[in-house]
Amino acid sequence: MSHHESNARGHDGRMVDRMLFFSDAVFAIVLTIMVLELHAPVVEHFANERAGSAELWDGVAHLGRLLFAYGVSFALVGMWWSIHMRVTRLLTAFDWPTATMNLVFLFTVSMAPFASSVLGENLRLGAAWQIYWGVNAATSVALTVMMLVVSRGGGKLLVGGMAGRERFARLLQAIGPGVGFSVGVYLAGIGEVQLSQWCWIFILPVMFLARLVWNPKKSVVE
Repeated sequence: MSHHESNARGHDGRMVDRMLFFSDAVFAIVLTIMVLELHAPVVEHFANERAGSAELWDGVAHLGRLLFAYGVSFALVGMWWSIHMRVTRLLTAFDWPTATMNLVFLFTVSMAPFASSVLGENLRLGAAWQIYWGVNAATSVALTVMMLVVSRGGGKLLVGGMAGRERFARLLQAIGPGVGFSVGVYLAGIGEVQLSQWCWIFILPVMFLARLVWNPKKSVVE
């Protein structure tokens, strides 16, 4: 992930930029850890070429599950980074409540490699999907709380402020994924593993509602 700079200047600017550089570093490390979990299958001992090939294909099939989990996790981490960036780049001032919530948010993001590994190794188990969707639901909640902190007081920390429809829309964008992932946790918990894999569909109407509430073209970001 490339870094992004804020609109803050002076001492606050340095503090905000340090916070954002640190955040980008965490995102980059998370993605690096996830890809390091992917190891090429190695066949060391086999009776003949056919047996060796069969064992290799078994290894590739297992790696396919890990690749699936990695691909989904990469997309989700990218989504969290994008939503996080769109608001934090508007910061004009630094304060510790925002920095604290940013750390809480990053903590949940840092759990992505663990959740991805659990899912990749146990793709058919409902508990694995509960853990996976649960971690991402926690990330959504942390991001929503961070949005509330950043936009408090009419968005006094942000360029142009933030209130009313825009604030509500951005909060919907942050909590929308959490709604879908919470549904996924519930479905996996009652044994509907296949249905839980489609929980992301519930995110779409929330995101659509956010766009209806607030037209991004009027934002200084979009």
